[in-house]
Amino acid sequence: MRTSILLLLGLLALAPRAESATVLERGFTDTVFVPSGLSQLTGMAWATDGSNRLYVTRKSGEIHLVKDGVLQPTLFAKVSPIQTHDWCECGLVGIAIDPAFASNRYLYVFVTVSESEQQIIRYTDVDGIGTDKTVILGGLPTRGANHDGGGLAFGPDGRLYFGVGDTGTSLGANDDLATLGSKIGRVNRDGTAPEDNPFFDGPGPNNDYIWARGFRNPFGLTFEPGTGRLWVNVAGDAYEQVFVPRAGDHAGWNTYENYQPEGFLTPVINYRTHGNDVRQLTPQGAERRDNVVTFTTSQPHGFHPGERISVFDVGDVAFHGDFYIASVTSSTSFTVAQKGPDVRSSGGTVSSHYLGGSITGGAFYTGTTFPPPYRGNFFFGDFVSGQIIRATLGADGTVTRVDPFATDVPEAVAVATGPDGALYYAEFSSGIIHRVTWSAPAPRVGVSRTRLSVDEGQTTSFSVHLEDAPTAPITLTTTFLGAESMGLSVVDGGSLTFTPDNFATPQTVTLFASSDEDARHVTVTVLVGGPGMEPRSVDVQLLDDDGVDLVLSSTAMSLEETARATLYVSLASAPPGDVVLKATRWEGERFSIASGETLTFTPANHATPQAVVIQGLYAPDAKDTTGTLQLQGAGALTRTVALTIQNTDTAPPLILSEPVTAAVVGAPYRYEVKTLGNPPPTYSLSEELSGMSIDPRTGVISWIPSTPGTYEIPVVATNDHGTATQSFMLTVTEAPDPADAGTADGGTPPDAGSAPDAGSPLDAGTEPDAGSDPGKPSGGCGCTSGLPAGNLLLWAMLLGAHLATRRRR
Repeated sequence: MRTSILLLLGLLALAPRAESATVLERGFTDTVFVPSGLSQLTGMAWATDGSNRLYVTRKSGEIHLVKDGVLQPTLFAKVSPIQTHDWCECGLVGIAIDPAFASNRYLYVFVTVSESEQQIIRYTDVDGIGTDKTVILGGLPTRGANHDGGGLAFGPDGRLYFGVGDTGTSLGANDDLATLGSKIGRVNRDGTAPEDNPFFDGPGPNNDYIWARGFRNPFGLTFEPGTGRLWVNVAGDAYEQVFVPRAGDHAGWNTYENYQPEGFLTPVINYRTHGNDVRQLTPQGAERRDNVVTFTTSQPHGFHPGERISVFDVGDVAFHGDFYIASVTSSTSFTVAQKGPDVRSSGGTVSSHYLGGSITGGAFYTGTTFPPPYRGNFFFGDFVSGQIIRATLGADGTVTRVDPFATDVPEAVAVATGPDGALYYAEFSSGIIHRVTWSAPAPRVGVSRTRLSVDEGQTTSFSVHLEDAPTAPITLTTTFLGAESMGLSVVDGGSLTFTPDNFATPQTVTLFASSDEDARHVTVTVLVGGPGMEPRSVDVQLLDDDGVDLVLSSTAMSLEETARATLYVSLASAPPGDVVLKATRWEGERFSIASGETLTFTPANHATPQAVVIQGLYAPDAKDTTGTLQLQGAGALTRTVALTIQNTDTAPPLILSEPVTAAVVGAPYRYEVKTLGNPPPTYSLSEELSGMSIDPRTGVISWIPSTPGTYEIPVVATNDHGTATQSFMLTVTEAPDPADAGTADGGTPPDAGSAPDAGSPLDAGTEPDAGSDPGKPSGGCGCTSGLPAGNLLLWAMLLGAHLATRRRR
């Protein structure tokens, strides 16, 4: 924990704080699993015996038990108050469940027992009470303040791995093998050192428990299911880092942080502490070749694969946008995927995205109830930004994307996958434990166009459908934002009803623009929505009919993404004076105006066509998109051109949808298979049930079951580049199922066996930040545990002094 952060948290803790609602990605639901009451919560771990029990640790030394979602009134265990030292970052900060818990009932905790010692202690669960307290490993270093570490996890080899920090004094940093400071340790369950530890030398000078070294404050340890790789969350001075070490690896602390040279372990995830990195591109530092862009920076960039960046101020604006780094080719160059012509451009700026300032606990999602893109992802918290961050892994295990998954999480400290397939996370100060589940979201409204233009006295229209099937009929209404119709009225489609059978069939809304005497253009926003649904908006521009008409070479054009197309424009008659037309992107994001954004016509040249060059833009979604170009100017009629931007990617099908796995005898069953792929696939059932059909174009399965039972449904999606299959079990019952048939049912697999990361409270730091942006609070050790209210002013003054005096390491 850094002084500025911890002092602020201490001051804020003395004042009431409004509740904040967590914001999740669409389709996920957040509920409170355990309400406030477990203040200073540091970690949690699920029992692996299917008993639905969650063990929760508190900094003060208490271990609590939650069974079937209910906090048990009897304390599971408490490390003796005389022994527990919980000043600053110390205390009970780590927990792990024995792999053989179902038979031996063992769980382990990492705790500071004095100002100079930390221990790993084992308890035995006897009917929900921790008994037979046993010190497995003592003498772990601390100075009773910060950077204690505390991460605890069992590896696939059955050994217990633990993290110890540099204690705020650089203890054990660099090549020091005599102490466990700044190390990942590995211990047998009986407390002995495994002889195959990489630095084991028996009576020699090395500490035999050392497994890997060079970690500033490793308090998040998580083993990746399936691969057995260890992921280590390390709170940093200038960077928050996640490492995947092997035996004997050296992460470089405290000589290196995020810029480790060859021979040292580099992080798989990193982000700037309390800020973001901004790097300037060199002259000719943006080059696209074969749909891969190489960016070259004027100084070492420090970026890593999967990190999200923004690019701007390049001479060629086609290089602008947000990207995920695909590869790092040198300390000053990296690549991203961007389709387009081979071209080079100069200058520009690259910036990483802000993620927080103190990384905490993490866990892999091992369930199956989340949609496939989320399975196997690594989720971890950041205490300062209040986020749960999601790292997506590629097929080869490399990180491909790092993005916030949940925001507005006060003091996120621990994450775990539950035996029910939900994702759990906890707040430090309040002790609230949240449960995140995947649920069928409310149907989304789809509209054919979001921006329209209509001349006075004329009609225009757009179509409406639902993106998702409702469970019952839904009626949508068309209204005006703020009731400001400005002469626009709905003449048809003011009320539209959609059912589970017709939800995807477009219905039309027709609007009429009345005449007025004002020679001006106005825009009216039309809202389409229903109860409990987020409305969609459509902007309608009302055009005055006074002015010279335009002559267009086309009113509908198609172009491939990254290609260009030319529209020729002239005036139908001579204007009384000069007419200046503006070409703008009225609707759509996949094109830009390359040239001809401003056209000037005079009475003499009004009939001479002038060119507007349209540039298609690439997006990696394997879909065609549409857009609208608008031409408008005083003294001329406004006209629009419809654009179709054709995607040129080809890709085999990928099935994204979760199957509907419940049906009722005599009731219509429906499941729409949703895929990505180009060209769009055709759908079939490799083995059809009597009466069941699948639309080969839309992928909608329809059936009216007549007999209860369990049926295997094999879905096949095929295009020119490959085939995707999905097989699921459909259960048909006699009685109506009250559950929402649209909710994805992924089952409740048993816990994968890896101990959820216990995490620890926030990192304090030891030095002012040597490399972060000016003005960002960082560094120092300060703790407010047990701060008397009368010292509030003194601590505030110390905070001000800290922020005013920064020195460089």
